[in-house]
Amino acid sequence: MSNPMTQHGAFSWNELMTSDIDGAKAFYASLFDWKLEDMPAKEDGTVYSIAKAGDREVAGMMVTPP
Repeated sequence: MSNPMTQHGAFSWNELMTSDIDGAKAFYASLFDWKLEDMPAKEDGTVYSIAKAGDREVAGMMVTPP
C-alpha cells in the first residue's frame, strides 16, 4: 500500500493546538524536517499553519483558542 491514508498504522495527519505556536513550529520543523506554511488569518486573527514533508501536507497547528 503506497497511500498512507489507507495503510494501517501509518501516520497520515495530525492536528496540534498549543499555547506556544512559535516553539512548536521550530521543534517539529527541526525534528521531522518539515516546512511550515501559514494559511491566511481568519477574521478573528487565528493563523493555521500547514506542515509539509516534501510536497505532502502532513499536519496542521494553531494557537489554542481562549
